[in-house]
Amino acid sequence: MTNTTSPNNNTFVPKVIVIDDNDQNLEIARTYLNSLKYIVSIASSGRKALSMIESDKPDLIILDIMMPVMDGFEFCSIIKSKKTTKDIPIIFLTALSETRDIVKAFNYGAVDYITKPFTREEFILRVKNHINIITQTRIIKEQNQKLNFLNQEKDGLLQITIHDLKNPLQTVLGYSDLIIRKLFKSDEYDLLKFLNPLRQSTLQAINIIQDLLEVNRLEEGNYILDISKIDFRDVLMRAVDSFTQKASEKQISIIYNETDEECFVEADGVKLERVFDNLISNALKFSPSYTKITINCKIIQATNRPAVIAEIIDEGPGFKDEDIPMMFKKFAKLSAKPTGEESTTGLGLSIVKKLTEAMSGKISFETIQGKGTKFTVEFDLV
Repeated sequence: MTNTTSPNNNTFVPKVIVIDDNDQNLEIARTYLNSLKYIVSIASSGRKALSMIESDKPDLIILDIMMPVMDGFEFCSIIKSKKTTKDIPIIFLTALSETRDIVKAFNYGAVDYITKPFTREEFILRVKNHINIITQTRIIKEQNQKLNFLNQEKDGLLQITIHDLKNPLQTVLGYSDLIIRKLFKSDEYDLLKFLNPLRQSTLQAINIIQDLLEVNRLEEGNYILDISKIDFRDVLMRAVDSFTQKASEKQISIIYNETDEECFVEADGVKLERVFDNLISNALKFSPSYTKITINCKIIQATNRPAVIAEIIDEGPGFKDEDIPMMFKKFAKLSAKPTGEESTTGLGLSIVKKLTEAMSGKISFETIQGKGTKFTVEFDLV
């Protein structure tokens, strides 16, 4: 048995295994199932079928009751006792006509039975009925997964609205009240010391809103890129320069190393700088004071083609194994926490990945918990 999807249209193709000690019955069943374009496997004994199912789980089992060594009832009880296989539907093939034997088959977990000798019409009808049920169940599960994903995104958006936007806006409100009171006392010096935190809180709220709008445009495809030939080094250097003051305030050293060779790439300079801004900003957020952030710009040979990479390496807490699948997902709440009480929306890395790939670049990361993280942005050289 191979995959369960058609390579052309991604349509579900059921996998069915038939188990019978009679070669003629096996071939007849295989012929009928092949006519339905199913993926078919056959086994002449229960023990052989168990090893086959272990390596490649089918969607439906068609099982003979009367077999030597291990009969259908014993096989069924083994399948139903395992967590990985207990939900596979089983149709019994039986020559038994007594009611108690059919009832026994259902008690062992069968969903249906076909009496031998079976006709083509009955066999196909019963199998198709259960494949339809399997197909509908898969659709329901997929829809539930999508609904769960949408609920997670909704929860993430609510979290940003309630917490991340609430804090800076409350700060704006508080300082605004102070300024109003000071105005009545005409104390200009006191007014000035309130303006910077007021400005910073306003910028924080604006950045959160911009992140939400940007990730929404990227997902909807309403994003216009101004692609041109640009110097990768210049864009990275601008981003590094813009964080020098912030790094100094947090007593973090930024070490920048770049190649002497030209590094021209096809990209949108503004969006590429946004990528670097987010990555350097994250490195600063998660780095403790008195550590360093190393930023390298160098040319590599990637799959027989020259490329340029930017490496942003911090000495922060790194990430846990459970964080890794969530790294570039929207609203992801990862284990690492900012070291200076900075805010984080869980949108930055999602935007970085979408922007980089929209410009035909690549992004990857390496992380060691307790030692730091390295993000690598790669673009082909022109």
